[in-house]
Amino acid sequence: MPYPMGLAPSAFQCMAHPDGEKAVARAAGRTETVMVCSTMSTFSMEDIARSAPKGTVLWFQVTSETN
Repeated sequence: MPYPMGLAPSAFQCMAHPDGEKAVARAAGRTETVMVCSTMSTFSMEDIARSAPKGTVLWFQVTSETN
């Protein structure tokens, strides 16, 4: 990857844009940047991956609660 950074996970991106995480995945692919998908994404990881250009690196944020 040309840039040592990624797009941070953000929940409910469709509140800002109808394509939400799908649009961010397309932008990440075009700029060869990692996109980290939130556990609270408005689209499924599969839908986001289908929207991204081939070769886009997608990570999934896994959160867990411990008591």
